[in-house]
Amino acid sequence: MDVLADAEELTSTCNEMYRRMPSGLAPEITHFVRGTGAPTGAPGHAGLHPSTDTQSDSDIIIKIRDSHNLLRPETAESLFVLWRVTRDPVYRDWGWEMWKNFERHCRISSGGYSSLGSVLHSHPENTYKDKQESFFLGETLKYLYLLFSDDEELLPLDRYVLNTEAHPLPILEPPLPAPKSLQQAGRVKATELRHKLPFDHLAELR
Repeated sequence: MDVLADAEELTSTCNEMYRRMPSGLAPEITHFVRGTGAPTGAPGHAGLHPSTDTQSDSDIIIKIRDSHNLLRPETAESLFVLWRVTRDPVYRDWGWEMWKNFERHCRISSGGYSSLGSVLHSHPENTYKDKQESFFLGETLKYLYLLFSDDEELLPLDRYVLNTEAHPLPILEPPLPAPKSLQQAGRVKATELRHKLPFDHLAELR
C-alpha cells in the first residue's frame, strides 16, 4: 500500500469539499454518492457548485442541516504535512484559497472570526453563528502559518510530533526504553532521565 499516494488522494478530496462550495469553505458533513449519480429532488439536500453540477449528477450531497462550517483545522493540517513531505506547491495554493475564504467570509470587523451556519451560499456571512471555536486559533491558524513559513527550523517533522490539539512534542533521542511492566520497571529516578529529556527540571518520579 502506497501510504503517501493515499494521503495525497484523501487530501485532494478534502480540498474538493472547499473548492466545490459556493463560499469556498467546506461543510461539516459530506455524503458521497456511489454509482451513476445523486438522487434527484431529494428533500433536505443541496447540489454542489450549481454552475456546473446538479443534484442528478453530483457525486457528493450536502444536507442542509450539515452545511455549517466551524473553522476546523483538519484539512489545513493535512496541507501542511503534505507540503513538508512533498514540497509540492499545490498544497500551498489550496491553503491560500482556504485562508482567503476564511478572511472573506468569517472575519468579524469588531474582531475575531465566526463559524458559519451554511456554506451553500456565495455570501455565507449572512449566516454567522456568532461563535469562534478555540481550535481555530490553536490549530487552524497554526497549521496555516506553518504551511506558509519558509523557516526550515520551525518545528521540523523529524524532530517534533504535533498531537491532536496541534501541541508540538519533541521526539526524544535516544528513545527511552519501554518497560515490559510496571513491576519489572521498578522505580526510576528523575536524575537517571535528565540527560535524555528536554526539560531543565524534573520532579522525582513516583
